[in-house]
Amino acid sequence: MKRMFSGKILTREVKTLDHLGHLPALISIHSEVGAKVKYAGGMKAIIEFDSSTLAKNFLNNENNWRGIFNYLKYGEDDEYNFERVACIRIVGLPIRLWCEENFSAIVHKFGKIIVPFDHIEDRLDLSVVKVGILTGMKKKINEVIRIEAEGKIFDFGVVEYEDEPWFPFKFENEDQPYESESNYATSEVEPDDDAEDEEGISNTWVDEVEDGEIVGGGRHDGADEDGGSGNHDAHETSPVQKSRSTLEPPQVHACSVNGEVEKTHGEIMN
Repeated sequence: MKRMFSGKILTREVKTLDHLGHLPALISIHSEVGAKVKYAGGMKAIIEFDSSTLAKNFLNNENNWRGIFNYLKYGEDDEYNFERVACIRIVGLPIRLWCEENFSAIVHKFGKIIVPFDHIEDRLDLSVVKVGILTGMKKKINEVIRIEAEGKIFDFGVVEYEDEPWFPFKFENEDQPYESESNYATSEVEPDDDAEDEEGISNTWVDEVEDGEIVGGGRHDGADEDGGSGNHDAHETSPVQKSRSTLEPPQVHACSVNGEVEKTHGEIMN
C-alpha cells in the first residue's frame, strides 16, 4: 500500500490544547521552509515538509519544537492509539461537591481533563460543569452515575455535547501565537437560551437517537460498547439517557470552603 506522506513528515503530541490551537503560526515562526500542519486527532499533529531532508533538519534542532511538542517523531505514526477531544458537561452534581479533585475523579473514568473548570468562585454560571477532555472512547459519552456522599444518594449525568464545536488551528495570530482568544475552548462560554434547555443540555440529546445509543428503556441495538446496560429508574423527562455506568466508582468527597478535603468518599450504588 502506498503511504500518503512518503517519509516527509514529523508526527506526535503537542503539549497543550493552546499550543494545538496556534500550531500553524508556531511552526511558521520556527520553520522558514513552508511546512504544512495537519491535525491527526486528539493532541497529535502532522508536520509535512517538501522533502525528508527538511523534515530531519527540523527534528534535529530541538529548539524548533521542544517548547511546543512533548515529543516528535520522524515518519508516520506506526503505534496508533485512538484519542479525540470531547467537550462534556457534568449535570446534577450538587455545587457543594464542586472542586477540581472531584471533577478529575469523575472524568478520569472517561479520559483526561485538558480544559479544566477552574476559578469556580469567579464564575457567574453555576448551572452546569463544563470541561474538555482527551478520551479514547469512540462513542458519545452519555452516562448517569449514582454516588453516595455525605450520607446521601446523588444521581448526576456525564454528557458529551456538540452545541459548542471545537476544531484546531482557528486561532492563528502570528504576532501573538500564544495569546488566548475569547472564543477559545478554555474560555467560559455563556449558554445560548435558544440552543439549550434549563439544565444546559443540548437538544440534540433529547430528540435524536443514533445507532448504539442508550435510551430510556435500554439499548437501541444491543449490548453497550463498553459492556454497560440497565436503567436507573430515573425520571423520563431527564435529557440524560438512563444508563447505569459500569465504570469504576469515582471517589467523590465533600469540598470545604478552605480547600481542605473532608473524608467522606462516595461510591456508585447498586
